Amino acid sequence: MGRSTDILLESLLSHIEAGEVIPIIGPDLLTVTENGAETTYNRLLARRLAEELAVEKGAPPRPLPTNCSLNEVICAYQPLLPSRQSLYAYLHALVRENPVAIPEPLAQLARITDFRLLVSTSFEGLLVQAVNQERFGGRSGATVLAYSPNNVPDLPEGGIGSSGTVVFQLMGQVGADPTKYAVTEGDQLEFIHQLQAAKLRPQRLLDEFHQRHLLLLGNGFCDGLGRFFLRLAQGEPFWKSRGTSRVITDAVQDDRLVTFINHFSRETTVVREFPPVEFVRELSRRWEQRRPVAPANGPIGAPSARSEATPQGGVFLSYAHEDAGAARALQARLLAHGVETWLDESELKGGDEWERVIRQRIKRCELFLPLISRNTESRTEGYFRKEWAWGIERLPTFTGANRRFIVPVVVDELRQGQAKKVPEAFGTFQWETAPGGEATPEFLARMKSAIRELRVG
Repeated sequence: MGRSTDILLESLLSHIEAGEVIPIIGPDLLTVTENGAETTYNRLLARRLAEELAVEKGAPPRPLPTNCSLNEVICAYQPLLPSRQSLYAYLHALVRENPVAIPEPLAQLARITDFRLLVSTSFEGLLVQAVNQERFGGRSGATVLAYSPNNVPDLPEGGIGSSGTVVFQLMGQVGADPTKYAVTEGDQLEFIHQLQAAKLRPQRLLDEFHQRHLLLLGNGFCDGLGRFFLRLAQGEPFWKSRGTSRVITDAVQDDRLVTFINHFSRETTVVREFPPVEFVRELSRRWEQRRPVAPANGPIGAPSARSEATPQGGVFLSYAHEDAGAARALQARLLAHGVETWLDESELKGGDEWERVIRQRIKRCELFLPLISRNTESRTEGYFRKEWAWGIERLPTFTGANRRFIVPVVVDELRQGQAKKVPEAFGTFQWETAPGGEATPEFLARMKSAIRELRVG
């Protein structure tokens, strides 16, 4: 990584932590895996739409390029269908019938909780799912606003802070009505044009654009659309300095757009050193590293929940990766209640050294909380099963019938009697419930009391 990019990232993180940055997130960050190969959700839908239309309507009038986009498929097949409505009906059905896992770049951005307003320029709603999963344990906790020329929502008068987390879908939300979301370059141009009309603009959102720094990630606009979108975000002629800036990490292929930005939008920085997915990964990693360390008189347990040092004490959470949202929600509740908690993310890091850290964490923690769910029941293998075994290894070192080290926690609708794939040793302890990671005040109080009793004893 070049020195200039390193400085840019550190400066950007400072602005993010101050709540001064709005990420504008596009379809190039929607990475998915199909048949072992990585692609984008846009191109996955494009291929499946082309296959379905080829069966129904035959070959398009003009051949499609390899690895084509949705824009190319729709433009090619539009002459063969009676209406735009019928073409978009195919697309709507494909989105409903082909759910995908939340793309990791979206999950990484959702974990950066200093982003209170996140803007999407894609139509499928995956950013909403990522935010709800990472911040609300899978519940519908985010305020979702989807723009279309027929529906003009806006931020509340009290600003972002009055609505918690807001996801604004600038290009609409996929549905039965094709006028309510933008797919092709023509659709996007129309939406951008309408956003500038006095009666059709979300004025408070645009005011936020003009007052804050903008971080454009993976939007992939072509030259013409890119210019229009930048002008919309600017809110005034390019040559006027407004004291805020934009950082674009799109893989800008059109050199004409880069030249235009360099000449007429000098407050905009185009990062071409690495692609948006890598940029997001690095940004998320650095944001995690900059989390503050708890003071000595702070929560019970270790100095920091995110430190990779091995502390003495605290709570260890072990979970299947499908339950990551619930685990993070529970961690947040425990920390807020003054119980220091460490969240295992071994499946993200891996390696012998990381495994050593995990074993030391389990060896030194004061409470071991295995999260149990239908997901753990459906998996015969998983790294969490290693952690469960390491937790059980500690049981012979404890004395006293009331010694409570393992606290099984059910995080969905599974009942204790239905859990057949848990170790027999778990049955000797009282189980707790925290659906979606939402622990009750009584549960939190019991955890805090258990640690205090251990220390007194």
